[in-house]
Amino acid sequence: MSIIPSLLLTIFVPFCASAQEMGIPMLADLDQAEIALYGNSNGAQAVIQRLNTMEKTLYGGTFPTSIPERVMQIKNLLTFNKQDNPSLVVQLKADEWIAQQKVDNGPLLPRLDNLERILSGTNTQNPAVQKMQQMNMLCFRNGSIPIAPRTASQGTLVKVEFLTPLDSGKSRVGDTVEFQVVDNVVIDGILVIPAGSRATGQVTKVSSAKGFGKDGSIDIDFKTVEAFDGSPVPLVLGEKAKQENKNMAYAAGASVTGALLLGPIGLVGGAFVKGKQIEIPAGSKMFLEVKDSTSVMGLAINGLAGVR
Repeated sequence: MSIIPSLLLTIFVPFCASAQEMGIPMLADLDQAEIALYGNSNGAQAVIQRLNTMEKTLYGGTFPTSIPERVMQIKNLLTFNKQDNPSLVVQLKADEWIAQQKVDNGPLLPRLDNLERILSGTNTQNPAVQKMQQMNMLCFRNGSIPIAPRTASQGTLVKVEFLTPLDSGKSRVGDTVEFQVVDNVVIDGILVIPAGSRATGQVTKVSSAKGFGKDGSIDIDFKTVEAFDGSPVPLVLGEKAKQENKNMAYAAGASVTGALLLGPIGLVGGAFVKGKQIEIPAGSKMFLEVKDSTSVMGLAINGLAGVR
């Protein structure tokens, strides 16, 4: 290595570290891209090293363009969605759904390897973009993924199950609650929220069981669920969802934003067993609903249009 490149690298590494601390958007995009690909950020390395690694992972080689251009290209590849050019993440979701009728979660690379094993029985050493193209060809006619815009309208029901167990004797205010979508949400033949999508909430109030027959309770502020294209769709336990929960005979288990969460113990209307802690095991199911209408891009599945 010559003296000049060595000097530039020595100067550039601490600059990048300080730039990251200052919240420079380009570095934030780089972090997000690495997390989307690998599950973690390599922020301790120089930007050039990080870009070279990602480009080799994605394309099999590097590009002789400016650093901002390279970062933007990777960001767009992973996250930018157009009807005729969906992002790599959305392509993966489409292939996963065709292969297993649900989507997975987590970083792209291990999911892509898993999908490759499912569909072809082996794993190649090909770059990620090439692997994705091969998976698209296996799942869709001509490898073309049929994407279409739709609106997840206010009041659209979403059935979820708890991934996070809750207990009024152990849960704390501020705890994150994770859910997973159980049934596909399809609007006019377009899959807008696939099964397997993750949703989140937050515990806002916990009352432990006390003496004199004082029951425990847990309040949850439901946040968002990830749509097919990655858009956050706000959720709420609205009147429509409450009625559906009662109709489906899910049993009461806790107080959720001022109303009963229908869970597994067969009680409706607040008649809790006196002096008992409220427990909601992982796997408990309930209905929520879309709080505000949200425009998303979904997968056209009506008659499996465009699918082999």
